[in-house]
Amino acid sequence: MEQTLKRYAELIIKVGVNLQKGEDLVINATTDSAFFTRFVAEKGYEAGAKSVTVLWSDEPLNKMKLQNESLETLTDFPEWLVKSREYVVDKKAAYVAILAEDPEIYKDIPPEKVAAVSRARRQAYKRFYEASMSNEIRWCLVAIPNLAWAKKVSPTLKDEEAVRYLWSLIFKTMRLDKPDSVKAWRDHQDRLKSLCKIMTNKKFEFLKYKNSLGTDFSIG
Repeated sequence: MEQTLKRYAELIIKVGVNLQKGEDLVINATTDSAFFTRFVAEKGYEAGAKSVTVLWSDEPLNKMKLQNESLETLTDFPEWLVKSREYVVDKKAAYVAILAEDPEIYKDIPPEKVAAVSRARRQAYKRFYEASMSNEIRWCLVAIPNLAWAKKVSPTLKDEEAVRYLWSLIFKTMRLDKPDSVKAWRDHQDRLKSLCKIMTNKKFEFLKYKNSLGTDFSIG
């Protein structure tokens, strides 16, 4: 298991953000993912990272803030938090976000409150998000299982079995079942580029999807 996790971490570094020697690496991670975050940091250093910085968050503490702080306070993002994201842009750092979330942790929080904080966050981190969407920085979002998510996927399995099963799905999705997952992903990327070129050259006006199950829609 540990070796597969390290291969996953290597895949994130080599393909996800294509980290080069002498570059900075910033990891945004939850406390639930600390064990895996260390593997990603380790692979970052092995690839020649000049520095590795980890920005931690904790979902139970985030929920506590939402329960106890006013909307005015919650939507006023501290300057140091904003600067931590702008640091990524200024340094042209490779950015990895490791998600290990409970799908229902905020179910007791008014959705309008969660939405307001999310809007304020996007505004506060506007420069960071714009740099991400314009590919000014290299970034990668990855997910790892936690018990809450695993039980949501497999409610009938025992706790450890549910987590193991979710890991197996992620490993397969990330091509970690292949002998060389890095090569497998690069081959996949090359194939996608080739297909994109074909689609562009065909100059389709729209694409229509239809099957015997009732699917019938068009894109274009």
